[in-house]
Amino acid sequence: MSDAKHATPKQPNTASSAQQEEEVYGTLGALMGTLEVVATDDVQPVSPLQAERLQSALRISQALQYQIEALLTLAADDLDTRLRRSHTRMRPLLEHAVRGAARTFENHGVELRMPTGSDWGHESVRIDLSRVDRLLRALTEMLVTGVGAGGQITVAVSRSGPEVVLTLQSELPARSNQPAQPVGAGLLARSAHRLFQLHGGSFSLDLPALSLRITLPQSEAL
Repeated sequence: MSDAKHATPKQPNTASSAQQEEEVYGTLGALMGTLEVVATDDVQPVSPLQAERLQSALRISQALQYQIEALLTLAADDLDTRLRRSHTRMRPLLEHAVRGAARTFENHGVELRMPTGSDWGHESVRIDLSRVDRLLRALTEMLVTGVGAGGQITVAVSRSGPEVVLTLQSELPARSNQPAQPVGAGLLARSAHRLFQLHGGSFSLDLPALSLRITLPQSEAL
């Protein structure tokens, strides 16, 4: 009788998966950093056409970065065991992630509306800060590319029982009848659904309205 029938199922190699992921992120980070420095260096003597091509290369690289990260999130069988969860306040998380997309808002002529005052953002959640931060920025930039010049995106945070609810709601320009469908939205949405599900929350994306909703369990203490 063959021993294959009684073979022990191969377990995920957590160390190997983590190492491969770090190598991918390291390579992408180096590429993005180089492109961003070159594309935004006003001192460097480049022609308008060269500058436009550099900006285009930077945008393509950013999109590739998010798509690769989405694929890594979907492919990792052991992702739940590698999440580095910590208590995090919603306000600094959102300000860092959403405002990290400031250049995208500026380039596309889209207005960002964030809550003001001191009466929000006290909610805390227990998350893998690095992963959620990158994902929120990617999701925000995805919405911005679909809204178009003259539109706006409003961020809101609220409580619903034991959950913290985050929404990003788009408002299209008055002249626009239908939003453009962002490239790679399906892949990014699937990875977001998995990541927030592993955090005990949920994710939903309304593509026609270019809006999204995220829920996460409220964390009682920092």
